[in-house]
Amino acid sequence: MRIFFVIDHSVELKDFSLNALSSENGRVDLVCKLIKDSFLISNSIRKDTVLYIFFSKSKKTIMFIGNQLLYLNPDERSIASILKKVFLLYLKEKIIGKEYSPGIYLYNWNIEEVLKRINLPVVLLLEEGIMDTTKIRQNVAFVLSDHTNFSTEEIDIIKNYNPFILKISPYSLHTDQCITIIHNKLDVML
Repeated sequence: MRIFFVIDHSVELKDFSLNALSSENGRVDLVCKLIKDSFLISNSIRKDTVLYIFFSKSKKTIMFIGNQLLYLNPDERSIASILKKVFLLYLKEKIIGKEYSPGIYLYNWNIEEVLKRINLPVVLLLEEGIMDTTKIRQNVAFVLSDHTNFSTEEIDIIKNYNPFILKISPYSLHTDQCITIIHNKLDVML
């Protein structure tokens, strides 16, 4: 099982225009890229992957389960359309724990609740981490931030789970790129 947990600092659970993915509601475009890179391979969806995204502005977590996902296409706009549908249905119904689209669930979980539910060893990706690709393996939870750094409070919560702090490149990378590298390392190990 491949588990990714991303903390987003810019997107709110609210309506947004599909024509303004990088400006109107935070960086929806970057969230779409990380969803795409978490699940999509040529002509298929990765069934062995689960993605949690904690939206810190709204204090909600969306969970994507690869072996249940349908309708996921590789373009950002169609992924944004799915997110928009989930956001709008939630705003209308206010139901937590509901499957808002196949394989996509919304919860009130905060960072600590997500890590408790994952209940696996934690690998925290930070630029000041240790470059040790042996820590990239199945059945660990890879914790990443969006395009901004983790807050001190977030780091303190994650450190309660004794994470291995990993750096996967000598360069500063986007979240979606880190996910792609991790998938590649795991694919090569199969």
